[in-house]
Amino acid sequence: MKLPGEAPVARCLIALGSNLGDRRSIFSQAVHELSNLSSCQLLARSRWAETTPIGGPSGQQSFLNGAVLLDTSLSPFELAGALRAIELQLGRKRVVRWDARTIDLDLLLYGDRLVQSPELTVPHPRMSFRRFVLEPACDIAGDMCLPTVGWTLRQLLRHLQFATRYVVVTAPERAWSERVANEICQFFSSPRLESCELSRELGGDLWGGDAVESGDWPTVADWQRSPDLASRLSEVPPIEKEGIPPVVSILSPEALMAFSSTPSSGPVAQKVGQFGLRKWAEEDSVRPALVIALESPAAADLPATSIPQELPKSLSPRMSLDEFRECLDRPGTGPIAHIGGYDFHEVLSGATAAIQAVWPDLAQ
Repeated sequence: MKLPGEAPVARCLIALGSNLGDRRSIFSQAVHELSNLSSCQLLARSRWAETTPIGGPSGQQSFLNGAVLLDTSLSPFELAGALRAIELQLGRKRVVRWDARTIDLDLLLYGDRLVQSPELTVPHPRMSFRRFVLEPACDIAGDMCLPTVGWTLRQLLRHLQFATRYVVVTAPERAWSERVANEICQFFSSPRLESCELSRELGGDLWGGDAVESGDWPTVADWQRSPDLASRLSEVPPIEKEGIPPVVSILSPEALMAFSSTPSSGPVAQKVGQFGLRKWAEEDSVRPALVIALESPAAADLPATSIPQELPKSLSPRMSLDEFRECLDRPGTGPIAHIGGYDFHEVLSGATAAIQAVWPDLAQ
């Protein structure tokens, strides 16, 4: 029982990763240090798992990944600071993003607390689509809920394991969605759904609700008519889909909002109802396994040198970033990889790494 004046206790989930040195020995030292943290009680640790490196420089060794569960009365910032101190003590050096490291300690969940600051984001912004994070986490905390998604960690992991190999790219600007989706297709040799005979036959265009007038987007039944698409459906055993790249398409933010379980009464939600997208989402539509959300600022507000040549300099988004996030960050939408900026190399790198984190067989 908590005594008057005592700080509240939060249940926290921490991810461990290492691909340098004696990884198991480093993990043992990290767990020892975590168990000795002031105002913390170590509750459980997962099995250690070998995983394929995702993103970052090429030629890295395989990772060892794991997770620990603890109770703490430290604040999120105090706990994050303690994790950084343990990393430094065990030889961690932060130089290149996603580079090899002796130890990586990430605060994944702090109860159901949401923290958004330049120093710390909780829940971890990329945990919803990273199999190498969710698999050990489910060993010890499968019933914990990811508040930004509204699913338990076990539900998220099962989704990534069995979902249709289908990736959606969306943004406030359609032209940027088109450009990035096409480049993802080239990178993975993926089919673009809009280019498939089935899509042309149906005449669907789910951008801003045009599908209500021009046709329907392919449903599961429609996908099953195409051998190439059917091979990527969730009904196919996961082992039979290994090495098969996902289908890629673009969808409007409003169309993706229709998948959420909590519609709101704002102007964007009214547009969803106006275009009949809620009904479309409920009629056996193919749900994406992963959404790539391009949080690009208005091109008109950026220096001309930072805008890709493929985009017109006068390009402006259809909606604000706040409206864009209102469409996506809602329970039921599913895993989302938020990627910002117009630096094409960084955007493509982030998008392809997110896809490989869902399907590690594509990174081998």
